[in-house]
Amino acid sequence: EHTVAMFAERIAHLHALDVSSLSDGDLVARVTMRCVVAEARRVTAAAPDTPVGAAYSHMSRPALLEVLESGVDRLGEVGEADLVLTHGAPDLDSLLCTDGTAVGFTSWDGVALADRHRDLAHASASLAVAVGPAVVPAFFDRYEFPPALARLDWWLLAAQLVPSPGMGSSAVMSDAVD
Repeated sequence: EHTVAMFAERIAHLHALDVSSLSDGDLVARVTMRCVVAEARRVTAAAPDTPVGAAYSHMSRPALLEVLESGVDRLGEVGEADLVLTHGAPDLDSLLCTDGTAVGFTSWDGVALADRHRDLAHASASLAVAVGPAVVPAFFDRYEFPPALARLDWWLLAAQLVPSPGMGSSAVMSDAVD
C-alpha cells in the first residue's frame, strides 16, 4: 500500500504543477478528446480487426469508436483552467524512486497538457493489472481528487483504441522540473 500511496502522490504532484506560464510556443503538446478520437479513427481505419482488451471484446473496433465519439459530445472537453501536465502512461514501472522515496517518473514520451483523467485512467488500469483491483480505491483516496467516473471510463476506452504514447522511453523527468 505504501507504493500505491507514493504513486498516487507523485501523480497528484505532477497534476498540481503550475502550467499557467506555458505558452503555445512551448514544446508541450495538448491532448484533447477530439485529438484522441481523430487518432482512434486513423488507427481503426488502418486496422479495424485489431483485437481489444477482454472487457471490450464483445464489440468491434468501429463500434467502440462510435462510443468514443459520442462520449466527446456527451462529456465535452475540459476547460482551459482544468488542463494539467500529464505523463501519458504512468505506471509502477515508470515510478522513479530513490532511497525508498518516489521522486518522479521515467518514460516521458506522452507528456502533454490534458484532462487529468488521461493519467488517472492509465494509472488505475495498470495498478489493477499489476497489483490487483483492490488497490485502486486506495490509489484514488491518496490522489485526493475524486475522479469523474464517466471521464475515467472514456479515457480507459480511448486507451484501447489508441496505442499508449509513453511506452519504451528511457528519458527521465523528476521533481527537478519544479
